[in-house]
Amino acid sequence: MVLFSFLIAITLHEFAHAFVADLLGDNTPRSNGRVSLNPLDHLDPIGTVVIVVSSLSGGLFGWGKPVPINPNNFRNLRRDSSLVSIAGPFMNIVLACASALLLRINAFHQPIGSPIEALLIVSTKLNVVLFLFNLIPIAPLDGSRLLSNALPSDKAIAYDKLMSQYGFFFLVLLMVLGWPMISGPFNNICDTLLG
Repeated sequence: MVLFSFLIAITLHEFAHAFVADLLGDNTPRSNGRVSLNPLDHLDPIGTVVIVVSSLSGGLFGWGKPVPINPNNFRNLRRDSSLVSIAGPFMNIVLACASALLLRINAFHQPIGSPIEALLIVSTKLNVVLFLFNLIPIAPLDGSRLLSNALPSDKAIAYDKLMSQYGFFFLVLLMVLGWPMISGPFNNICDTLLG
């Protein structure tokens, strides 16, 4: 259930990035076959192996193939780049809300503890995690681009340089120590959706 939910979440997350970039005038995702709902178009080989191994071991980790974009094709660089960045996390929170809504509807038709109920609970929690995690401002997460676009130009340049040099290190540190950063908001959102 975790593996299935993860594949759906990552596919729609990356599709959202590609769709919004295409909508805003950048045909790079379309020319790379990324404006697609086919999971095979969005799966990173290494990230997929990590997804499978982590889900089978009871964990939750992995990633999709980043969507290539050319910001020079946007009419308004900062605004449009930010819209593309937020599209993925936004899709995850939409999926979380949809899963929670279906869970409430399903409660009238399925017995408690049914496989469908379990799948919808997993999907809700997973998409909340992906929503929160991707908004953290560490490269290559979506929050990094959002913060960079919000900063004044000189500070954005310094921030981007810092992220290009140390982003991976910060990300690993976050994976090891960072759960407390999102566990509170995660529990609050899940309680609201599943409550």
